[in-house]
Amino acid sequence: MVLPSSSSETPKMLSQVVHEYHGYDSSARRKNSDQQIRLCMIEKIDEILQQLNGLPAAHVDEDKRRLTDLSQSTRRKLSTISQSLRAPTYAGKSFFSLEKISDKRLENIYKRETAMLGGLSGIAEELAALMQQKMEKTFFEDHFLHIADFIDNFNQALFEREALILGDQF
Repeated sequence: MVLPSSSSETPKMLSQVVHEYHGYDSSARRKNSDQQIRLCMIEKIDEILQQLNGLPAAHVDEDKRRLTDLSQSTRRKLSTISQSLRAPTYAGKSFFSLEKISDKRLENIYKRETAMLGGLSGIAEELAALMQQKMEKTFFEDHFLHIADFIDNFNQALFEREALILGDQF
């Protein structure tokens, strides 16, 4: 997902992906937009978890164990992220009641949200590509390395987004 050149375009772009998302310009819509984007991400994570459940088995015992380890680790990480999205640390904070939030702060939040959605899309694409190949260690380890990178980047963007909502600047 590519971030538009104008911060006013970003909420419009995100609203094409996230139902009932209107951005954070209006304090009356902030809480709903936050909830909608988190629900969208939770749904995408649930879809990814289903993809992980549908991975074909490897043929060699050593590869089976490694594939199981990688997929279980990925499931745990994604489940933890999902729980964080379900119970944000910033609920009830001033972000939702402030009349005006600086354009720079909003732009930084939108940037993180776009990165998070892009990361989830990247994970789904890696899993789809993985399903197209033989379940051999050399193939699936490479895909899981990319997935781990997407998860790490997602976590960083999630942390920074929450900090921005709480009033810290990045």
